[in-house]
Amino acid sequence: MSVRRPLFVFAAALSLLLTACVAEPASVTPTPLASEASSALPERPVVEFRSADSVSIPGLRTLTDGDNGSLVYTVIPQIEGYHRLNERLREVREQDTRDVVDTISAGGAASRGSVNVSWRTLGSAPRIVGFLISSIVSPGASTAVRERSVWYDAADDRLLGWRDLVRPEDHDTVIDDVLAQLRRYVAQPDLVSAQSILRSGDPAVGFTATGDLILQFDEYDVAAGAEGAPAFAVPVAESSLTGPGKAAREATLRPQPLEAAPEPPPAPEKVDCRAVKCVALTFDDGPSGRTTPRLLDILEREDVRATFFVLGTQAQAYPKILRRIAADGHEIGNHSWSHPDLTRLDPQDALSQVRRTSRAIEKATGRAPDLLRPPYGARDKKLDALARGEGYAEVLWSIDTRDWENHSPKKIIAAAKKAKRGAIILMHDIHADTVDAVPHVVSALRKKGFTLVTVSDLLGTTHAGKRYYGRY
Repeated sequence: MSVRRPLFVFAAALSLLLTACVAEPASVTPTPLASEASSALPERPVVEFRSADSVSIPGLRTLTDGDNGSLVYTVIPQIEGYHRLNERLREVREQDTRDVVDTISAGGAASRGSVNVSWRTLGSAPRIVGFLISSIVSPGASTAVRERSVWYDAADDRLLGWRDLVRPEDHDTVIDDVLAQLRRYVAQPDLVSAQSILRSGDPAVGFTATGDLILQFDEYDVAAGAEGAPAFAVPVAESSLTGPGKAAREATLRPQPLEAAPEPPPAPEKVDCRAVKCVALTFDDGPSGRTTPRLLDILEREDVRATFFVLGTQAQAYPKILRRIAADGHEIGNHSWSHPDLTRLDPQDALSQVRRTSRAIEKATGRAPDLLRPPYGARDKKLDALARGEGYAEVLWSIDTRDWENHSPKKIIAAAKKAKRGAIILMHDIHADTVDAVPHVVSALRKKGFTLVTVSDLLGTTHAGKRYYGRY
């Protein structure tokens, strides 16, 4: 991980110094010197965790913490009643952001560092649940990803690592297999550190689509940064798994049944904003299980249609709320999977953020979105090309209430009242103060003669890859 490079370099130097005095464990073959290493290692197999993102988990909600000013955005899952699991997930979030946030603060605004924490479900069943927490960290110019798994056995109320999933008598076999793959596929691996992590550390663990066990190290833990985060699949017989291990693999390969996608809701009646004085209310970062239902009640009472730019993580967590948004006649747009700055990602990663979110929205509502609002409003030519290729119009805004910053209904209302005909107003439905302000925003805008509509009603025909700040 880029922020840990100094520690890795120090550790590597110390390791070389100590090898003259301390013998390596008997089961570890010394790492060859650069001059002795083969210059052409076989290509390392691609190993991917099987995930169950679309599974419905009763009692699941999410904790969101975002600071648009410093590009810090974290979303983690929580499950009602699973206190030990929830506490561990919060700990992971804190550990993965604390040092980087301090680095960003020390560097000031010029550092442009960012932290983005998201999650996905590795497996889910009545007895056991597993999550993978992914942290995209950029203290400055570089970017690195760290992933950690959190498995929880609800039957025994305990957290599980890989050694809890495999019988103790088979631990050595798994360790030997991973070390052998490190020797074969990784240039100059740190086998001593690898063995230490496997025996007493906490590498990310899950299963492949075929049921093999996956063990994944962090960047720089066992190899140079160019190797990324080495992950290895190990075939494990059913007889080698513990009871929780069998449950975890079953929860991965055969998660809880998925709900059938509903029929698309009927399209709401259109408003002709060429003839009517229109503005559009938009809400980002939801849906939230705590605040969005109350907002929907208000909008229904006020007979207002709005546009919700949702995150994929939230759509996954709250499909019923998403279905209500659609059923109430509101519009749903794509706001990425986990709220990173898409312009700072590799194009394929940015594409994945958008496509995963679109699938989650379509699965919940039966209709895929055609509007994209990039997080932070960050866009460039690469993002324009992505939107054009995927068929999205890019929707920004002309009025920013800055509700994420001020948390003041009075300031939110004052900002919204500055709207002119054709304006797109930005708010966030994850904040209670914003929801409190909405009835007053609606009243104030109507007194100025505005009709409140969806973005599509406001803009009329849109074009993929084009940016829209309003209709003027």
